[in-house]
Amino acid sequence: QPKERLFEIPKINDTDKGKIVQKDDAILQQLRKYTTQPVDGNGQCLSASAINKYIACPLEFFLEYVSDFREENEALTYVDDAMYGTILHEAFQNFYKYYKRHKDIDIFNKDVLSNIDEKFIEHSLVASFKTNYYAVSNISDPLSLTIEKDIPPEMQMLADIMKSFMIRAFKCEIDYLDKNEIKEYRYIASEYKFEHPFKIDDSTAINIKGFIDRIDEVTFNDGTKTIRIVDYKTGSDKTEFAGIESLFVSKDNPKAIFQLFLYSTIFPDLIKSNKIEGLENYKNLRIIPLIYKIRTLAVAPIDYLKIKNGTKYIDVTDFLTTKDPNTSITLEDSFTDAFKSKMQELYDATVPFTQTSDSNHCDYCRFASICGKENKL
Repeated sequence: QPKERLFEIPKINDTDKGKIVQKDDAILQQLRKYTTQPVDGNGQCLSASAINKYIACPLEFFLEYVSDFREENEALTYVDDAMYGTILHEAFQNFYKYYKRHKDIDIFNKDVLSNIDEKFIEHSLVASFKTNYYAVSNISDPLSLTIEKDIPPEMQMLADIMKSFMIRAFKCEIDYLDKNEIKEYRYIASEYKFEHPFKIDDSTAINIKGFIDRIDEVTFNDGTKTIRIVDYKTGSDKTEFAGIESLFVSKDNPKAIFQLFLYSTIFPDLIKSNKIEGLENYKNLRIIPLIYKIRTLAVAPIDYLKIKNGTKYIDVTDFLTTKDPNTSITLEDSFTDAFKSKMQELYDATVPFTQTSDSNHCDYCRFASICGKENKL
């Protein structure tokens, strides 16, 4: 069932450019909920996925995030893609937490990675299965959990496959360290939740929320240190892009890279405000944004994001200093400028919510019938 809505849904108008919704006073008032400070109990936050929807189809964003047409979660009788990703995310979080608590290990070099105790991987995965899929709220002894004993037979094959993906991820870390002359990485946090006001002009700040899958401190062989922001992905997300401008186009924008760059842009402010335990008063900050493509690690090892430069690609070894070849300014500055411009557009009363021109986007949109489109749902 959709959530209760607080205002009358305005008319969706047909134009020669598709369906649009003009921004009246009621809509502008609704949008202000994302600029009210969350601490006062009235404000709300936008996520990277919400903003990606605005980029892809402003009308879909309007229906979901302004009009509050949202579906309630249904109980699952199978592991769909979203649940699969949730289980793996928490399994990795469990692993690092259990390893630090029970083995006193939070620094991972080639020796540690070569001798990972696979029982901890299994414990971590089964605990995540039980918490997320079977809705077990209290696991008293996670280190006693095994796939054979605690996962029903019909799910054991899937659990074994997911365990093999996790084992492969740690082996790929060894290759990543070798290839990039990295001595070790120190685990800082998993599923780090933040809410942060992002100033888009002198008078407006938008509340942004997010969950950073993992934060590491990487030490190179020469002693140089940098922060690594890791995003686990179980789909076919891109790790190459044509430039910052390509993150803000409606058709085929690399959503995972957009999310990582948004987090990387906000991260220095989180450091300055000492909001991350273990990174207080951090100096000489550098940031490596990294995507873990879990399902394809066997054929596509862990590697830097890559930005196109003519016929070649440049590694994004530091988000704060790597330059966008298209603008000759840093990725951080280029992304910040483009993001502010897009959010200013969202709050511009003269710019309507428009329908996407990419018909493929409508294939799995639950609002397709409202727009007179056919979909595959």
